[in-house]
Amino acid sequence: MDAAADQPDLFGHILAPWSLDDFVRDIHDRSALRIARNDPAWFAEILTVADVERVVTTLAPPFPRLRLVTQSEALAAERFTFPDGASDPTAVFAAFHQGATVILDQLHRTVPGLARLTRSLETVLHAPIQTNIYYTPPGGQGFRAHYDTHDVFVLQVAGSKAWRLYDSPLERPLPSQPFEDWRPDPGAESDRFRLDPGDTLYLPRGLMHEAEATADTASLHVTVGVLGRAMGDVLVDAVAEWVRGDAAARAALLPGYAAGGPAASMTADAIADLARRAVDGLDVRAALDRRGEAFIAAQRPLRFDPSARETEAADVGLATPLMRRRDLTVRLSATPDEEVMLLAEGRQVLLPASTRPALERLMDGAAHRPEDLPGPLDGEERLVLCRRLVREGILQSR
Repeated sequence: MDAAADQPDLFGHILAPWSLDDFVRDIHDRSALRIARNDPAWFAEILTVADVERVVTTLAPPFPRLRLVTQSEALAAERFTFPDGASDPTAVFAAFHQGATVILDQLHRTVPGLARLTRSLETVLHAPIQTNIYYTPPGGQGFRAHYDTHDVFVLQVAGSKAWRLYDSPLERPLPSQPFEDWRPDPGAESDRFRLDPGDTLYLPRGLMHEAEATADTASLHVTVGVLGRAMGDVLVDAVAEWVRGDAAARAALLPGYAAGGPAASMTADAIADLARRAVDGLDVRAALDRRGEAFIAAQRPLRFDPSARETEAADVGLATPLMRRRDLTVRLSATPDEEVMLLAEGRQVLLPASTRPALERLMDGAAHRPEDLPGPLDGEERLVLCRRLVREGILQSR
């Protein structure tokens, strides 16, 4: 069986003992959450100090995938890179021992444990996920107080960091409302605590925060960024689509509007009338569906063993229990040619319309045997369908 497909529920692991339902109902997009464990082995299957040192010393990530900062001051790339742009491990660790924090971006594209973690979050939250790794020397601080325009999960892998939280100067900021445009004073401190190995911290966007490694040991933590979209983004999409289909909405602004006066008033009245008509004409569901399709289309497959999948597919019989991979987000839709399109991990799998009843059953997350699938397919056709979906990495034997 494909090891990537059989991954553990890493999102549930970083939230434990909180359940996903409780987290979504009480915390998500609302307030901070700290989960204390003080268990150095808790994140071992996701990332270790040895993983980070291996990446720096053997892969030599180029700038800006590897950066060095001290209290928000970025070190010039020429101080730790070779002329070809590759990072110089000796220079990187020399700066580290002098107080610089090593920042590694998008390491989930290199480290399998981080790749499985990001996919686990994507499958639940239906949002793109990014990772940033912060390796901080004893007593070091990477960034001063700031807020992010996306939610983050902080996983303290090794060492400890002292955290301070403040108020939110802007509730739920959009990507177009970054911290650097506001530069607010952090305000009154609302909480302070220490994250120890194995601890998880969730911070909703807009919450001011800062962290500093404790003086006794270096700190390694993962910041998992949830690049979700806002309700308003879908509303804007729906309005844009309505405008494309309405001739009056496509009309030019009246000449003279820029100077104010009667032309501006007439233009504003016309736009207000358009807004009133648009309310009943917006197809919000279609806009939401396009967002969902774009999210799945942008995903990429995790690592897998094609030879193992071929063997697994060949072994599928009518009585073989099969189920959709639990780390997949899938979508079924009809095409203009009356085919069924299955969208998963950026791939479009086109199948005859007659397969739809069987596909809907197979995609429900439970285990099913080919011989029990509904619809008009005969036994051989069901085997052809199921074996193809195993080869595609969509189904796996239970």
